[in-house]
Amino acid sequence: MRILSLISIFIGLSLQSCREDPAFIEPDLGYDYLPLVSGAYIIYDVDSIVYNDFTRDTDRYSYQIKEEVGEFIEGNANEENYELLRYYR
Repeated sequence: MRILSLISIFIGLSLQSCREDPAFIEPDLGYDYLPLVSGAYIIYDVDSIVYNDFTRDTDRYSYQIKEEVGEFIEGNANEENYELLRYYR
């Protein structure tokens, strides 16, 4: 009796594991964080700490970087090349 129940559980689990997988969903790798359209931009807030070994001082800088997609640049047939404009403030 005990062996029969173990065999039936094993067969049930093995049949359940043979289900078809749902359609494969390709993962999002995050390549679309900046759309390749002229005029699209992202602004980053940057904090920088610089240590001076000679005077043993620490300087802190805070600024912004704006990256903007510029005009399309002609290239090979298989490539999409765009100008990237970078501004500091």
